[in-house]
Amino acid sequence: MACDYWCVFCLPSYKAVLQGLCEESAYRVGFYIVKSIERTLKALVIIAVISVGAVQSASAASLSLFDGTSVGSVDAIYASAKLKNSGEKTELAWVQSFFVDEIAFDGKLSAGDMSWLDVYEGGSKSTDVFAMGIDDSVEFYLVKTGNGSSLAGSPTHFLFDNAESSSWAVINLALMGFNTSKVSISKISHVTNFASVAVVPVPAAFWLFGSALFGSLVMFRRRRNQ
Repeated sequence: MACDYWCVFCLPSYKAVLQGLCEESAYRVGFYIVKSIERTLKALVIIAVISVGAVQSASAASLSLFDGTSVGSVDAIYASAKLKNSGEKTELAWVQSFFVDEIAFDGKLSAGDMSWLDVYEGGSKSTDVFAMGIDDSVEFYLVKTGNGSSLAGSPTHFLFDNAESSSWAVINLALMGFNTSKVSISKISHVTNFASVAVVPVPAAFWLFGSALFGSLVMFRRRRNQ
């Protein structure tokens, strides 16, 4: 409409030019509006995806016992293997192979010492996830599966990183290769706990005392030689 109004006062030779400019301007404005709407929609989609992921993560982490006690989330499997035997030295050597710092044996729980508890997620009892209370000092724990609990050639030793909730060992049998319709938590043979050995720093006063003692010895030898 605005273009038609101004074109009334234009010479015939300029009328077509002005109309073309008006149409091009209208096209550009429309193009930018469409692009702006597309960017807004994309941003809304990204926000929606992030929100859904956050909700799913929150629900995945909301694992608890029957009485509502939170156990954190499932601990990550750090490594797995089929070891020749389950001796303390064999297990420790295998675990130590993954770390630079020295790792120490921190206790072993046999079948009679373990007390795996049912875990509930969103009010429903899980058939795959189980939890057991452990000492806060345990940084890694090894779970050994019993005979017949996994397929031939499958890993039997699983090293877990106790990072989710230090007071609880939380495992998922399905992630370990168990067929939970046929195998239960009772097929866990034992759990071995490990912790890194803390390097005790030498007090600064010791170094000062040593330096003073060394200096005194040097001065004594010099005087004696003189």
